Amino acid sequence: MITNNSPLDLKSVVVTVKQKDTTLINSLIDSNIKPGEVAKFRVEDGKQTFKITLNPKKNYSVSKEFNEVFGKEEIVEYQVIIEENEVIIKKIKANE
Repeated sequence: MITNNSPLDLKSVVVTVKQKDTTLINSLIDSNIKPGEVAKFRVEDGKQTFKITLNPKKNYSVSKEFNEVFGKEEIVEYQVIIEENEVIIKKIKANE
């Protein structure tokens, strides 16, 4: 789950999965998440790379990438916040 706790629309959440043969697969998993909204999605076990993009102005975007290793049936919650003009991805909790 990703909660948009920023004052901006979260334009996209993209996950990159590395396959065994080193092929990278990029998937748009959610888009246009308004402030206060929650995006919920499933990902496969293992290491994933996420890229979250916010658009503060029409022709300008800010992106933040982070990695996570997921266990089987693990639930993880993140919040997207802005602190001192920087996009922060804050891990809130992990339940198994």
